[in-house]
Amino acid sequence: MSESGKTADEGAFVRRGGGPAGPVEAAKQADAYLREHLNEAVEKYLKENTSGGTLAVSSDAARELLPGYATPAERTANNFALGPASSRLADAVWQRAMQDGPTAERYIITFLTGSPGSGKTSSLLDGGQHTPVALISEGMMDHFGKSAARIQQAIDAGFVPTLRLVYAIDPRTTLRRAVSRAMKYGRPVAISQMSRLYVEIPKTVVLLTQHFGDKLGVRVFDNSADGRAPKDSTLETAVRATGEYTEATAKEAMLHELEGLRNTGKISTELYRQFNRKPSPPDTPASGGPRSPTGPFDHGGTDR
Repeated sequence: MSESGKTADEGAFVRRGGGPAGPVEAAKQADAYLREHLNEAVEKYLKENTSGGTLAVSSDAARELLPGYATPAERTANNFALGPASSRLADAVWQRAMQDGPTAERYIITFLTGSPGSGKTSSLLDGGQHTPVALISEGMMDHFGKSAARIQQAIDAGFVPTLRLVYAIDPRTTLRRAVSRAMKYGRPVAISQMSRLYVEIPKTVVLLTQHFGDKLGVRVFDNSADGRAPKDSTLETAVRATGEYTEATAKEAMLHELEGLRNTGKISTELYRQFNRKPSPPDTPASGGPRSPTGPFDHGGTDR
């Protein structure tokens, strides 16, 4: 078994000629794998990502089951290329959960959101193990239409939705955390995505709370301090804190931090390149301004 949990046979599937699969090849292989084995992949995902009766759904977890993601080199090189396939698998898992519906013991869905590096996972103090949480949906809720549709689908399926927003006051904090994680696990995130998500997600959560009212329970956590548990906050405080930055100034702060890490030899040139890659083609979010398309399971790099 490899570090990523893949077997030797699965690792061999992603290599041709003895070398690691590149982004284009990895994307093609992942697409072919899901075309032929989607139901099998969903069953495997459910088995590996359900703990204590709670299912966790994210594109990061879905990537772990795809070809082209077995070695650290592949995880760094192919993280972005495997985004569409991982989103497709995560969405298929979500649809299965909606079909199965809630039970008397497990009927809450927690939508966990925040920009990459905000520390969303660490905000789940009990992980839903001793609560009636049936599913934790982790993703970038920066697009009102897609996010509202996902929440409404959960309501229509009989679940009770809650939302957790996690934020850090300084965008440089999120950049340092994302870099640290990428050095360990090979999941880089483009700062062009990070800066936009840092600004857009709290705004979208405001729109969602206005739209759903008391149908959607919301908790907000300030996770600015490294080494300390996230503290309860308010949506107003989160919007005010992240609103000190525009997408451009957040990106500038992150880039300055990234360049400092490179210039002091703390990160490789390749990792710097991955974080400083060009943005995807623009689209338009509900709250206005150029963006590249994302949704609950479409993240341009990583969930966390």
